[in-house]
Amino acid sequence: MLPRAVRQLRRWAWLFAGALLIGLLPASLTAATPALPDGYQEGDLVAFSGTPHLYVVSGGYIRWLADTRAAAQQAINWGQRHDVTISQLETWQATGLLGDPFLSFPLVREDPPPAGVACCPMHLVKQETDDPQPRLFWIKNLRDVELFGITTQNYGQFVAEVPQFRAQHGHEVSALARADLEPLTTTTATSVVSAAAAAPTPAAVADAADVGHLGSFPPKPHEHLGFTLPPGWETFTGARAWRLSGQTLVTSLYPRNITAILWVTALPGGDYPNETPKGMIRKALEIDKSYWQYTHLAPDRDWPLTTDEILAATEDLTIAGVPATSAEYQTRTRTGGQTNWRLIALRRGNVFWLFEVQAIDQGTIRGYQSDLDKFFASVSFNY
Repeated sequence: MLPRAVRQLRRWAWLFAGALLIGLLPASLTAATPALPDGYQEGDLVAFSGTPHLYVVSGGYIRWLADTRAAAQQAINWGQRHDVTISQLETWQATGLLGDPFLSFPLVREDPPPAGVACCPMHLVKQETDDPQPRLFWIKNLRDVELFGITTQNYGQFVAEVPQFRAQHGHEVSALARADLEPLTTTTATSVVSAAAAAPTPAAVADAADVGHLGSFPPKPHEHLGFTLPPGWETFTGARAWRLSGQTLVTSLYPRNITAILWVTALPGGDYPNETPKGMIRKALEIDKSYWQYTHLAPDRDWPLTTDEILAATEDLTIAGVPATSAEYQTRTRTGGQTNWRLIALRRGNVFWLFEVQAIDQGTIRGYQSDLDKFFASVSFNY
């Protein structure tokens, strides 16, 4: 039988190869794009009759324009306008012809809601080109969210919780001027997108550090962990063997050129009652040594660095207001292959979170620093 390290390397190589193959397949083999209606051309304006809601034909899809700031970034043929009915919008939504919306800001899901309002209102954050500040428009019917092009696939990209919105854009939601958004339809919303928007976030249980506790395990993306995908990144569906007892995948993301993967995993804190984030990194490093034999941090050092040397160079940081510890290191198999890692550990309530960036070399991790900064700035813990 092949050595364990070689089997792990082969598994990683096949993972990359399979993902790369999928990425290179023609669009006709990976997803069928529905045809535009006759007479519709790139840049044409589409208006929902009797309302101010506008869409534009872009990239073979029909996309909602949230405000004039968003519209100013698009090539629009203002002289070519198509007026449509609600039934046409619903047909396009059902057949996949509605594309991602053009927004100035993500929609905001307000939980807890204002006094006297049922959970959980969804708002369009709208800023016209002549507005000094954005304004909040309550989307009264969540069916409209679906007709704006929000799906289960892009929900995390276009919908933010209040803390996440504040961290990303610097606006306090409670201080913004408010109004009601003119509705598209009175049809009842039934999709999982609408259900997610309407469901209350699990109530937080305060402890001595005023930190919420997850009610059940494992956590779920966009339910217990909020985040926004960096531009050009997608959700990765590959799998790998996890190292620590109880370690569970929450989500994984990757840039389209597949040179890095961000793994987000969680571990039940009850399994590690007296452990610290740095201690969790130590455990991961020790298991990495058994998998890969060597770890090191700097290219000018001989193999191997000790675990203590790597831990001595860790960095303290904060993610969503929670103290965290970050380590960088490289693993190398006996056959000479290598993988670079950035491992960030934190404890929120009774859950340990590990954010692991896996890349083909250290330069790749550095190259994605801006994307990673945006991701970590968007993270929120919703429990």
